[in-house]
Amino acid sequence: MVGTLGFLGLLVLLGLIGYCLVNTRTRTIARHTWRAAFRFRFFWVMAVLLIAAVVGLPMVIKGDGSAEGLTQILITYTLSFAFFFLAVGSLWMAAGSLAQDIEDAQMQMIATKPIARWQIWMGKWIGIMALNVVLLAIVGVSVLGVVEYRAQRLTVEELERIKDQQ
Repeated sequence: MVGTLGFLGLLVLLGLIGYCLVNTRTRTIARHTWRAAFRFRFFWVMAVLLIAAVVGLPMVIKGDGSAEGLTQILITYTLSFAFFFLAVGSLWMAAGSLAQDIEDAQMQMIATKPIARWQIWMGKWIGIMALNVVLLAIVGVSVLGVVEYRAQRLTVEELERIKDQQ
């Protein structure tokens, strides 16, 4: 029963997001959120922080020298830092964008248009989540690059031990 309700809730959420992506009003709000992210330099700051966490952290923290130690560092530390930065960054961007819209009186101008308040919220949410998807893709490419770089540096003994375990 709970699983069915959860699945139905997910379908409703996906339907709402799909409707908002098709609706020009919410897309305009999402585009405005993207512009604000680049105007505040939010995107570039987050990209640098995430790359520093994903690339720099494995270089600073030394494991036990094994492939398992490298994997533990990459999965535990770097991805934890990446998701922490994304969560804090999302809150920062949402609060900053909304505060800036209120301060510049853009929110009053938007609210007088024939657009519902939930569409304003969904447009902001979709814009911020789209930024997070792009930043998460950057994290994924960075993690892949670090894994490839570190895999090239494995010793012959470590490679033999990995082959023997398979």
